[in-house]
Amino acid sequence: MSAPTNLDEFIHDLRNPLNNISMYAELGKMQAQQGATAEKLLQTFDTIIAQCQRSSQLLDSLKQHG
Repeated sequence: MSAPTNLDEFIHDLRNPLNNISMYAELGKMQAQQGATAEKLLQTFDTIIAQCQRSSQLLDSLKQHG
């Protein structure tokens, strides 16, 4: 993975996974309120975890190249 070349690009790149985390957290909340299956909820949580890992990778790339 290549590091963003400037701060604006980095901020833009980090917004995507953060927006996904927010969206899937809201989805998980709605699913839980509507009695979704455990499997469905686990899929939603897996997506949140993957997006958190993506955010962490972006931060690591900034630290390594900054």
